[in-house]
Amino acid sequence: AIKAKAANCLAHGPALVGGKCGDRLQFTVTAISEDGDVMKEGGSSVTCIVTGTNLMSKTQPEPRPFVEDLQDGTYHVQFVCATPGSYEISAFVDGNKLPMCPVVIHIAPGSPSATTTQVRGE
Repeated sequence: AIKAKAANCLAHGPALVGGKCGDRLQFTVTAISEDGDVMKEGGSSVTCIVTGTNLMSKTQPEPRPFVEDLQDGTYHVQFVCATPGSYEISAFVDGNKLPMCPVVIHIAPGSPSATTTQVRGE
């Protein structure tokens, strides 16, 4: 069986340039074999870690990326950041980090929400 080689694999998509708190951020990992061929089927172990580089405290949860194997050699990664700041994204194929990782992104404050907004005054 042909196996993906992390050193050849690519991560691409909108999440890799950052976003806003509360937004569902997404990117794709494309599995590429040792011979440089794009994989045509799934089955590789693709994992992702998103770490806040300046979270004020551990009460702010780290994002928990969800990876979906699309069974065509691509893997869809989604996560949500709850706190603004800088984050490092690292993607792994079969336990080996992609060469472009970590990717550092900036997360801006999200849009105001009526459910979390407080009004005070006289």
